[in-house]
Amino acid sequence: MEELNLAVEERKIGTQGEINKLRRDGFIPGIIYGQDKPSLPMYLSKREFLGFLHKGKSPLFSLTIKGKKEYAIVKEKQINPLKNEIIHIDFMRVGLKEKIEIKVEIRAIGTPQGVKEGGVLEQLVYELNIKCPAQSIPEAIDVNVEGLKIGDMLHIKDLKEYEEIEILEDKEKIIFSVIPPKVEAEAEVKEELAEPEVIKKGKKEEEEVSEE
Repeated sequence: MEELNLAVEERKIGTQGEINKLRRDGFIPGIIYGQDKPSLPMYLSKREFLGFLHKGKSPLFSLTIKGKKEYAIVKEKQINPLKNEIIHIDFMRVGLKEKIEIKVEIRAIGTPQGVKEGGVLEQLVYELNIKCPAQSIPEAIDVNVEGLKIGDMLHIKDLKEYEEIEILEDKEKIIFSVIPPKVEAEAEVKEELAEPEVIKKGKKEEEEVSEE
């Protein structure tokens, strides 16, 4: 597991104007809490934090504050909906061996056989709720989909078992499926719509024959 080191600075709880100034200066205000320790208001570099997010690395952070290191995960991010910017972060302290619940990304690996034949890979679940030691949180759960054919579905119960990871989801939930090509699907719909017209026409001919 790659350790993501972030330097954070303690801050005093101030006015809204002071918080806005932090944001204008390129920082994100936040708080660290958990493990029966006092909550600590802090701020960190927006550029550095977003750099880690864009790399898509492990959600476990090593925070250095007052010269001491603490491990934490992001528990909540407040977003400004107008600017789509992070305006506040809540970090929760964790122990490396402590088992925690967290959501991780699911990624499809490979090209399904059904896609090579013209089908379309459909992903129905993008995150999994898991439980594992903080030090074992995966960057993502990669799923090999190469063997899927048109009409095949891959459920949570089909995923391989991980030594330290417990998946907290309905085992019957479908993650991936390969659906038929769009053209083929449209042709089937048109054929189904045409059938009642043929039946109606045949019925009309029968009535005409009966009248004669």
